Amino acid sequence: MDTAAGCSTRAAISRSHSSAFADRRFVYIGTTVQTIWPVAFALLLLGGSPDPPVGRVRAIGPFVLALIEDTAARSMTVRELLGRLAYTNVIVYVEMTASAQIPVARTKLVTSAPGVRFLRIGINVALPLPDLAPALAHELQHAVEIAEHDEVTDDDALRDLYERIGRARGGDRYETEAAREVEAIVRGELRRRIGG
Repeated sequence: MDTAAGCSTRAAISRSHSSAFADRRFVYIGTTVQTIWPVAFALLLLGGSPDPPVGRVRAIGPFVLALIEDTAARSMTVRELLGRLAYTNVIVYVEMTASAQIPVARTKLVTSAPGVRFLRIGINVALPLPDLAPALAHELQHAVEIAEHDEVTDDDALRDLYERIGRARGGDRYETEAAREVEAIVRGELRRRIGG
């Protein structure tokens, strides 16, 4: 992301809206592949902390890198999710998007090859700043759900998984209680950290 795009992204993110976004966040099934840019291992740069490596979760752009670092620094739950992902064969790319197909956030299986699977988390740039970290946590939970099931290597297997552990929301979109709970927990952790 270039500097001008980063500024416009931040401006778009800081806009507030009153939608109840929790009901619009789903796991989407599809295999569209886009160009993805890996970023350095952010949490490893934190120094002597016991935080897990972030090598399996990669930011697309400096704003997303800062979001991941900040959320992990302030939320034990997110650090645990990153730790669980660190020991899987899944690589997760996280990006900000203005796509109308992603009104809040989504996790998508992009592709798989022997020994590795690629996921993409998209978070809508229009979300208010206080909702970004909980949305990230929600989607990281979906990534863990997929990562912990080695049989999920294609759309059919992903659909089968979510028919077992979640509920269908129409149009190949699924939701799980675990992801909703993680979102609520992280929202509470962040509130306590800022004293509100």
